[in-house]
Parts: sequence; structure tokens; C-alpha cells
Amino acid sequence: MKKTALFLAIGTGLLTVSASASAQTPDVDCKNAENQVEMNYCAEQELDDADQLLNEVWRKTKATAARIDKDAAQSGEPKGNEAALLKAQRAWIDYRDNTCEAESYPYRSGTIYSQIKFSCLSRITGVRTQDLKQMYTDFEE
Repeated sequence: MKKTALFLAIGTGLLTVSASASAQTPDVDCKNAENQVEMNYCAEQELDDADQLLNEVWRKTKATAARIDKDAAQSGEPKGNEAALLKAQRAWIDYRDNTCEAESYPYRSGTIYSQIKFSCLSRITGVRTQDLKQMYTDFEE
């Protein structure tokens, strides 16, 4: 099995950490996180969950947009829903990233920075997920 090492510079020496050791999931109860490291970890997990749900909803919304374009083309109307959706999603990603950078910026030198940024990203991702879900459910009825 191929082992990958991560090299971290510490002072003038190097510390080698095995990738398998660094990839272990910590045993953290996110409902009772006790310190900032745990709170940062839990906020990141919350973001991962929100991002996964967003991706599931995105696939459904994109498929609906493609279906709308197909129906439009069959009736002689111009297509463009899928392209408009993709353009909107790219703009939303910029909005999300810039908003959360601004929100977390005052904390950039503190240990809470990651928690603030991950929480912001999760919150805005959750709102976008609901917006996208509304887009495809409106056309399922």
C-alpha cells in the first residue's frame, strides 16, 4: 500500500505525519463540543452535510431545467433555463464566498475564525438549497 506523507515545517526541522493518521475522524460529540477545536470541527461537519444536500438538490434542479429546455425546444420556444440556472449558481457561489469572508474577517486572527466561516457557509448554503428545491418542486406539480 502506498503511503503518503505530509510534511510540516516546524522551526528549522520537519515533522512527518502519515496521511492515514491525519485522516482519522476525531471522536467528537457535536451536540456537546467542549472546546474551540471541537466547535470548529463540528462547524466543518455541518458545512459538509449542507454541501452534500445542496449537491443532491442541485442535480434535481438542473435536471428540471434541462427538461424545461427540452419542452421549450419541442414547442418551438427558445431554450435557456439550464444556462440561466448555471449562471445563477456561479454568481451565488461568489456571493456566498465573499459574504462569508466579510462576515468572518474580523475573527481572522482568532481560533473562532473557522467556526464563524464554516457556520456562515452552512447557513447560506442551506438557504440556497431551499431556493433550488423550490425551483424544481414548482415544476413537479
